[in-house]
Amino acid sequence: MVPPMLKRSTALSLALVWATAGLTLPASAEADEGVAKALAEAAKPSPQAPDSAAIITEFATVVVDGEAIELRARGLGTDKVEFDAAPIFEQMRSKFEARGSILGYWRFQDGAVMGLDFADGKLRANGVVLGKIPNFPTREAADTWLSPNAISVLTGTKAKFEAGTGWTFTLDERLKPKFDLDLWVNGAPVTAEPGLEARTVGPVLLVPLKPIAAALGHKLVEDQVAGTVTLTRVHDSAVISLELSTGLVSVNGVPSGVTPNIAFAEKSGLVLPFSAVETLTGTHIKLAPGASRVEITLDDRLSSLALPGDRILDTAATTPFTAERLDWQISDRGPLKADFYSHFRGYNAVATIETAGGFDTAAGLAPRWMSVDVASINGWRGTIGDYSGNFREFTGTSTGRVRGVAYRTRMSNGAVLAIAAGLPVTGAKPLDNGASSPEFGGFSAGARVIAADDRKEAGLAMDVSADGASARLVAGGRQTFEVSAKDDKGLESAYISADAGVFKAGDETSFDVRARAETRYRLSPNTSLAAVAAHDGAGFQTETSSNSSASATSGSRSVLSGSADWQALKPIGSIHNLAGGLRASLSHTGGPNAVTAMTEQAALSARIGAQGPDISLDGAFSQTDSVQGSGASRNFAARLWHKFDRLGVSAAYTHNQTDGAPDDRRFVVNTTLPVWQRSFDKGASASLAPSASYVWSPAGNDVRLGAALSADSGQMLGERLKLTGQFTSLTRADATGKGADVFANAGASYRLGKLVQLQAVYSTDFAERSDLSIGLRGSVVFNEPRRHTATAEGAGVLKGRVFLDQNRDGVRQSDEPGMTSVRISVMSTALSLRADGQGHYTIQNLPSGLYTLTIDRRTLPLGFLIAEGEAPRATIGEGRVTTLDIPVIASGQVRGAVFSDANTNGAVDPGETRLEGEWVKLVPEEEGVDPMSIQSAAFGQYGFENVLPGRYRLEVKRGRELVSVPVELTEEALFVEQNLGLPETQDAPHDTMGLLAAP
Repeated sequence: MVPPMLKRSTALSLALVWATAGLTLPASAEADEGVAKALAEAAKPSPQAPDSAAIITEFATVVVDGEAIELRARGLGTDKVEFDAAPIFEQMRSKFEARGSILGYWRFQDGAVMGLDFADGKLRANGVVLGKIPNFPTREAADTWLSPNAISVLTGTKAKFEAGTGWTFTLDERLKPKFDLDLWVNGAPVTAEPGLEARTVGPVLLVPLKPIAAALGHKLVEDQVAGTVTLTRVHDSAVISLELSTGLVSVNGVPSGVTPNIAFAEKSGLVLPFSAVETLTGTHIKLAPGASRVEITLDDRLSSLALPGDRILDTAATTPFTAERLDWQISDRGPLKADFYSHFRGYNAVATIETAGGFDTAAGLAPRWMSVDVASINGWRGTIGDYSGNFREFTGTSTGRVRGVAYRTRMSNGAVLAIAAGLPVTGAKPLDNGASSPEFGGFSAGARVIAADDRKEAGLAMDVSADGASARLVAGGRQTFEVSAKDDKGLESAYISADAGVFKAGDETSFDVRARAETRYRLSPNTSLAAVAAHDGAGFQTETSSNSSASATSGSRSVLSGSADWQALKPIGSIHNLAGGLRASLSHTGGPNAVTAMTEQAALSARIGAQGPDISLDGAFSQTDSVQGSGASRNFAARLWHKFDRLGVSAAYTHNQTDGAPDDRRFVVNTTLPVWQRSFDKGASASLAPSASYVWSPAGNDVRLGAALSADSGQMLGERLKLTGQFTSLTRADATGKGADVFANAGASYRLGKLVQLQAVYSTDFAERSDLSIGLRGSVVFNEPRRHTATAEGAGVLKGRVFLDQNRDGVRQSDEPGMTSVRISVMSTALSLRADGQGHYTIQNLPSGLYTLTIDRRTLPLGFLIAEGEAPRATIGEGRVTTLDIPVIASGQVRGAVFSDANTNGAVDPGETRLEGEWVKLVPEEEGVDPMSIQSAAFGQYGFENVLPGRYRLEVKRGRELVSVPVELTEEALFVEQNLGLPETQDAPHDTMGLLAAP
């Protein structure tokens, strides 16, 4: 019994399951309902082909899917042939219709609606253009006279011609339906009800859900009224629902995607596309080509790695003190530093200490920074010790850092509340060798509330000097408005802030305010205006803080400024990137020494020609009035920059005039000379960067020539030792003679262990100063870090490790290392992150459901990949942690280039052509292992990946000549580079029908 064909919309996924020459085929498309309706009519007789002297019509016998039929054939005066394809279409049990220039064909095997436009040779599948038939003879009216190539594309057959036999059209195996397939679940046979056996319909494998669910022990509930089926998996208690009409899949009530090909489902017996059954049951379903057994195996991660674990809060309540990692750094000159990471119950902590200097002085061992940062899994964070006002808690005071306590938490509306208090830094105490340690005194405190979108905030802050003689209490807030201008016109952005404070200085108490407003307005696509108004009251101008009672009030300060910017949207003649701007500002500072200043500026820039040079002109005028008198200054600057082939030249002329002072004029020319660079084996490199400059002023000329040489040893000295060096020389030439400044430094690093590195740096100016510093840095890893917190409602945590699966069993052993910096993405979401240096990753607040993870192969080291067919999946439970380790395997690779070997020496020599589009085959010597084939790409390159260790033959055939080269991969050498040289005198066979395919 042949199952009825259902909706055509999914049939395009295999509308053309194999590609003929010159066609590029999409994966899927929506059906064209208008074409479908037209083709639903009975087939109409096709028009007769006109007889002519150039066209000879005769009868021929062709074999269509094993049955010989007679049909008319004709030659077009060449070696090309066309058949009247109507009998072939009828033999394939498919409908067809010619209308205008379009020949429509409804393919019985998979329901695909094909259309061939005789006007231009374009082929469509369900309304989507797939490409053009090669060498198609166009004509105004469509008929059924077609070349074998066109017939094979429309019918989904493979066309083949053999002398003495003629043409044979064989239906592609993937379009042949299969019935009565055997079901095997976890290695045991399962019997389905009569009429509900597994089968294929076109490209889709259908399997019965009920016997599979029963064999696995899952609970199945069918709601025929709602048209849904719900399965509760026994392995992870996940509740998976499927809408039979739409294919929508929901996991624990949350929609998670749409399963493909649901239109092929037989809903009454729950015979579903295999992908839907895989999702519902947590299995892998496989039907080997040519086999009659459907293998259904449970995803082993359902019973081990990818299941939700214990609840986060329950686990945290019983977690003992656990050391995670110690990062440390010691040096004779620089600071000593240590960061200790740990967790205990519901708290993660990191303790940090950093000294002022190194071992070269005892005083330098005094702590410059020490703190303990605590993060609760419930979301709040706290600090004891040194803390910088990271959340602007001290806004309105002069405090930037305290030694005290701090607390941050996110409130129910998403806003952040931050509170901090302690002794502020009052200065620095000098120590030997240029080191210094901070000094603290007085008291500062502050609180800030910041909106979730960071556009609005408000807070209160205060500080008191050490002797209590001065203090301040400030309240304020700010808000940012972002407005999308329509049609490139209108208000673009606006910002306002305001603070008010009470200030105490000695016996005096005052109240003052400060405010600021900014706005930007776009007049047109190329013109915008901006304005700023600001006022700082006298209290906010007091140069005081909690470190001292000293103060100096300079009075209030007000500023009003505006600007206009314009740029050309397209070139004006040979002038490109033309832009200009005007600025004007007026400021007034009050107090005993009141000052009023006005400044006007203008700027113009452009590029002459498409390639330059670039020029800019800037001019400014300022006028200052004060009780001491008035004055003015004028400044002008002209700059030019141009990039020649490898040489860059910049020139600048500046002229500054100030009342009562001599003019300052200067002309400077700098050159960016070509840099010499060279790379060597194992990552070693060297470079030389020369430079030259010329400075003119009324006082004289100054010419400077210089060069900078750098070198890096890479791994030439081994994987542990690396040397770097820089040498810089700058020579001056002036009226007094010549002088030179020379500076050099050399660095060395030696890796003592995987996480420990010895470093040394030596620097000298070859005169008075030289210095040698030695340091040691490293890490000690105790346990896996805990990076997650309690989750939001309906969400869980996914964590794990990307590791090198050395024995390829898919399970991480204790001695299998992590893979660093690999990018992990969660499919159907925007979530993406990189694993850390040990391969660990954590995703917080992932909504409950079933997810598939992918690895960005570009972030894997060369020679490594995810095992073929691996699709790591995880079930997320609310308030639980799911652990999913992702295996990476060493990938054997065989790479090289195919080229025309003119001198037959086996090497790619200058002038020899690299060959694109040649089929290369990798044939294993081991029996039962399928060969791999690939076409050479740009510059003749080819590459095979995921090649297992073993012996192989590389084969490439051109015409009648076969080139075969043996290669071998071992566990120690998984990368082989082998170029394939072809004799230059090859004659490739003529492909008259465009049907040649891969070997």
